[in-house]
Amino acid sequence: MGNHRLGIGVWLVWLVPYVCGMLMRIPALRLDSNVAFASAIGTFVVAGLLIFGAEAKRLRR
Repeated sequence: MGNHRLGIGVWLVWLVPYVCGMLMRIPALRLDSNVAFASAIGTFVVAGLLIFGAEAKRLRR
């Protein structure tokens, strides 16, 4: 299970700059780089909490 959690964590960290760049290039949003970075970080913190929370709940069974 340890490698699975590490892989998910690395994947979430890798997605932050990817989504940040994507958000900055969407013309309808017109986000500043700092706002895009904060949005990407916030999104993946929530996603990480949901993923790791669901996994912890599954392991308790």
